[in-house]
Order: sequence, then structure tokens, then C-alpha cells
Amino acid sequence: MTVGIAMTLAITQPDSVLEIFSAVSVGAVGALISDIDVDSSIASKKIHQMNLMIILTVIILFCVAVVDLLFGFTEKI
Repeated sequence: MTVGIAMTLAITQPDSVLEIFSAVSVGAVGALISDIDVDSSIASKKIHQMNLMIILTVIILFCVAVVDLLFGFTEKI
């Protein structure tokens, strides 16, 4: 991550505190993305778990919405 931040600071050469914060943030995100791409990394495994949880949540919410439309469990306003 340090290399990503250093390269971003070297390329952008920020003048203000806001620009430094932006450059450090972008450099850190760029460094993390390369870590996520590696299938054996811990970050990649966590992302896969989060994606699975999001997909399951969307499926459950969809099923609840369909059941509600079919049987009308909620009152209409």
C-alpha cells in the first residue's frame, strides 16, 4: 500500500491538504484493489463472502416482496 500512496503523491504533486488527502485515498484504494485481485489473499476471500451475503439478502428480499404481492400481508397506504 505504501508504494501505491507514494506513486500517487509523486505523480499528482498535491499543493493543498485536500489534494494530499485525495491523493493518499486514491493511492490506498489502488493498492487494495491489486490485493483483492489475488485469489489467495484474505481481502479476496472476505469480498467473496460479502458478495455471497449480499446475493442471499437480495434473494430473500425478493421472495418476501413476491409473497407480499401475492398474499398482501402489508396494508396499502
